[in-house]
Amino acid sequence: MLKDEWYDTALMVSPLREDCETRFLFIENGDMLPASEADPAAQMTIEKLGLNIGKLRTMRSKAIDGITDVLDALTSEEIKAWIAGLQKTNSEGCFEPFCQTLIQVLQIYIKGDQVKFD
Repeated sequence: MLKDEWYDTALMVSPLREDCETRFLFIENGDMLPASEADPAAQMTIEKLGLNIGKLRTMRSKAIDGITDVLDALTSEEIKAWIAGLQKTNSEGCFEPFCQTLIQVLQIYIKGDQVKFD
C-alpha cells in the first residue's frame, strides 16, 4: 500500500500550500520529480502518494503530447492566453486534468529553457 496511514507534516507537500506547484517538475515522459534535489518532502510526497505510478505517468505524457504537437504553430501571446485559461476553473469549479503539468510545459516552452519538448 502506498500512503496507507502515512502522514508526516515535515515530509508532505500539501496541495493547499501556495508553493506546492513550484516544488515539482514534470518531464515529457510523464515523470514527476522534485524541482530541487534538496527537497526531501517533494520526493517523499511523490513516493508515498504514488504520483509516478504507470497510469499517472501515461496520462501526464499523453496530456503533454497533446499540447506539444501544436506549440510551434502558436505565438507567445497565444501560449500565454492558454496558460491563463488553464489557471482558471471551469463552470463546475474544476481545473482541467493535469493543468499544472501543462502550465509548466507551456512556461518552459515560452522561456526557451534547456528542456525542449519535441
